[in-house]
Amino acid sequence: GVAGTNQDGRFNGEGWLSLLAISVGHFGIATCYQGAVEYYWHRCMHTRLLYSRCHKHHHAHKSPGPFDDMCIHPLEV
Repeated sequence: GVAGTNQDGRFNGEGWLSLLAISVGHFGIATCYQGAVEYYWHRCMHTRLLYSRCHKHHHAHKSPGPFDDMCIHPLEV
């Protein structure tokens, strides 16, 4: 059966700590993965070919605000 369930498939209260640890671990892995992908994608946007055609719009703001990260060219999405 699934951890934390009894023979009937009902939650028995045991194993919740391991389930929590697995969930936190998966969240951490997903966060690190997403951050790495975003970093390298942003570095790719700074190449000579893509910066002037797509990414320059993202850096047009002189005083950045909290939502400027969403100000991107449609091809960057």
